[in-house]
This record gives sequence, structure tokens and C-alpha cells, in this order.
Amino acid sequence: MARLIHRGAEAEVYEADAWGIPAVEKRRIEKAYRHPELDWRIRTSRTRLEARILMRLKERGVRCPAVLDVWGDTLLLERVSGPTLRDLLSRGRGGADTGRLAGVMEDLGRQVGLMHSAGVVHNDLTPLNVVVTGERTCLIDFGLGEFSKSEEDMAVDLHVLKKSLEALFPEAAEGLFESFLRGYRDTAPKPDATLARLEAVERRGRYRSWVG
Repeated sequence: MARLIHRGAEAEVYEADAWGIPAVEKRRIEKAYRHPELDWRIRTSRTRLEARILMRLKERGVRCPAVLDVWGDTLLLERVSGPTLRDLLSRGRGGADTGRLAGVMEDLGRQVGLMHSAGVVHNDLTPLNVVVTGERTCLIDFGLGEFSKSEEDMAVDLHVLKKSLEALFPEAAEGLFESFLRGYRDTAPKPDATLARLEAVERRGRYRSWVG
């Protein structure tokens, strides 16, 4: 029986082997509250969309898992090995090399900029969805991803990442996000406009906190 690696709200990920290639099977979880036929249509549609996103990103040079096969509500993907950025940040709080983390964040910025240049937003850009090898980052789990060229959507990606950094490593979050932005500005399609929109997103968040 295939070994379960990860279970999220939307999918289960199992260890797999594809013609001798280390792989994973990502199976979308059935939702009992939805009509079975509608649920199947939603799961298969989201699976096909995720496959198209990953193939677009591979074409544009973004580091992400390769799509090996697609059937129904299941994706067969290249297995990406290494700790997550969340793991590295947790070690960083214990005194790990912050210089290395800065290099990792700059590389992540370049990858996210390339992703946005490809017309894709992640919609769950947290450190858990970034795998790190050396100082090279790989983006994973595009289950909520979309094709979008909206500056607002790109800014929300950055906002989610920034808030995640503040939660995981508050004492270094500002510097790490600045390292990220150095890389992002190198490859993003409209970095100045997106960062201006990020400021607007943050102002809205502060206003909601104040009125709440």
C-alpha cells in the first residue's frame, strides 16, 4: 500500500514510483457535503488546472515538480526532496545561519517573480510550500493556484508570504522579506506596481483589525 506523506484540506499525497523515477501521487479528497457528481467535476477540473499551471511554469523556467501523468482527480508528480522553508525558519530561530536564509529568500523572490511573469499566482505562498536544496528553492502545491496577471492577486501572494514570515520568525522577518524582494524585483513583471498594491492590501488588513 502506498505510504501517505501528507494530508491537507484538499488533497492527500502518497509516495510513488513512476518508471523508476521517484514520484508522488496527489489525490484530491472527496467532499461529503457536495453532490457526488458535482464533487467529481470540481476535483477533476482543479486537478487539470493544477497540471496546466505546473506545465506552464516548467516551460518558463520556474522550479516546481514536473507533471508525469494526470488521470481523474489524481496527479502523478516528480518527487522533490529537501526540507521546507518552514523547517529552515524553525531552525533559524534556534541559531541557524541567517546568511544562508537570506540567500534562500532572494532565490525564492526570483522564482516567485518568474511565476508571476508566467501569469500564475499561487494563492497559498507559505514557507510550507517551498522546498529548499542548498540555496535553491522549489515551489510546490499549486492546488489553489490560478492563471492571473492581476497586480492585486500578485500582491496577495506577497502578503501571505510576508505574514507567514512574521509568524514563524518575527525577529528576522523584515530582513528576510527584503532579501526576497531583491530577487523578486529581478524577475517580476511589474514589481513597483505590485509592491504599491501590497501596501494597499496591508492597509486594508490593518483597517479591518482596527474596526474589528
